[in-house]
Amino acid sequence: MSDVELGIFLSGGIDSAIVAKIASQHYGSGKIKAFTIGFDGEYNEDEINDASQTAKILGLEHIYKKITFSDFLTTLEETTQIVEEPLATTSVIPLYYLAGMTSEYVKVVLTGQGADEPLGGYARYKGELLRDMYPAFLFKLLPYFIKLSGTKNEQLLRSAYSLSENNDIQRFIKIYTVFTPHEILKLTGIKEKLSSEAISYMYNVLGLSIKKHGVEKMMSLDMRMNLADDLLIYTDKLTMHYSLEARVPMLDLELTNFIESLPYQYRLSGKQSKIIHKEYAKKILPDEIINRPKKGFQSPTKTWFKQYNSKIKKLLLSESSFTDLFDKNEVETILNQHLQGYNREKQIFLLLSMFYLLK
Repeated sequence: MSDVELGIFLSGGIDSAIVAKIASQHYGSGKIKAFTIGFDGEYNEDEINDASQTAKILGLEHIYKKITFSDFLTTLEETTQIVEEPLATTSVIPLYYLAGMTSEYVKVVLTGQGADEPLGGYARYKGELLRDMYPAFLFKLLPYFIKLSGTKNEQLLRSAYSLSENNDIQRFIKIYTVFTPHEILKLTGIKEKLSSEAISYMYNVLGLSIKKHGVEKMMSLDMRMNLADDLLIYTDKLTMHYSLEARVPMLDLELTNFIESLPYQYRLSGKQSKIIHKEYAKKILPDEIINRPKKGFQSPTKTWFKQYNSKIKKLLLSESSFTDLFDKNEVETILNQHLQGYNREKQIFLLLSMFYLLK
């Protein structure tokens, strides 16, 4: 319901497609406007073609725009100031452009955010299920095997770092972490201790130590911490910067309470995520939308930070308030690791955010 014309943030995935399908059934006359941001060039992260196909199938008016690395870098300072805190989430920049473009057409927009956390849409949740499937000693040996393999795969490295940890709080910190405590100490000279306190507090408030499976604990924490303090807050700040009201129907309280009441087996398995969600989608969406590979709303920063590594290095390593607080050698090490094939895009983006906050 809206007193003014509304639109939809449309990706290539099923979450926004479900919202768009149901909204269009109740919209009345005319087509709902759907908005997508893509990237100039050939990038896997670009969802314009997939979103255009969805819009055509659902009868939406599709409006889109492509941005470049130059757009990305020139607006990073402004977006950091709008959000008011450093973030490692690279989708902040495309969302800034998406909100700006959308605000030229409508005042209210629906989004598909909020389905991944309660329904097990992230790869890290399957890691929690693996801990039930294999003997504990294998996870203790995993870091050694990973080290011997010489892999640079971020998911494997993160899994090896976290899955051998039996303590829930410490394991969750390890899977969430952007910089490890050792890296934080080398970068800043400060020993990190706040994350354990924050997660422990919410863990105890929710009573997660009682009878819940590890994956349920993680999803429950993500709903109230990662989702609330990262994705939703920067979405709210960036959309309100353009006087655009973003609504999140996937997080309707009755719906999320129902989903969280379900056994986790209805939500994900070792092979599939968002099980009940996709079963519902089959009733209202065609297979070509449902069966697309998941991309996620993100920037092609993995590629960009390689292509423009020297430019970023010059920016971060120049004498400034940033280099007064962060060790230049360690910053350069992280940038070099990205060039060597390790995916350090989140770490670099976080450093860039801090750089602009300190200007």
